[in-house]
Amino acid sequence: MAKQITKDDFLKFVPFSKNISEATLAPHVQDALLMNVRPMLGDLYAKVMAEEEQLTDVDGTDLVKAVWVLNAYVKFLPVHGLDLNPAGITKSRDERNTYEQVSPQERQSIITTLRTKLNFYESELGKALKEKNGTGRPAGKKRRIGLRVVGGRS
Repeated sequence: MAKQITKDDFLKFVPFSKNISEATLAPHVQDALLMNVRPMLGDLYAKVMAEEEQLTDVDGTDLVKAVWVLNAYVKFLPVHGLDLNPAGITKSRDERNTYEQVSPQERQSIITTLRTKLNFYESELGKALKEKNGTGRPAGKKRRIGLRVVGGRS
């Protein structure tokens, strides 16, 4: 069975409501997989997703799921509570107008905290990758460091 994340996985790592639909989460989960998890895993991606390889920390936490969930949540949180309709982008409210959404500043504070947590799990995943392939980054990929000058003067 291929590795997936569910709402229960979100509950393990972030404050989350089970009332949020899978359809609402799906685009953010997919984006996190394609933009964050897959590039980190490199050549190990197919094996990890097929659950042939496990990348866990000393406590047994699935590091791939942790990184995947946190990236998806960071992508989901800024748009949560907003609705696109013919009138434009609106904030959700109940019928009695008894609550307000958090302010952009409060939301940014939450995202900053989540990014700190995400950095920790990405570091742990890097250590696990280093044990597997000896580099701490995806096998088969080389990072280019430095500047390339295009159209510079001779």
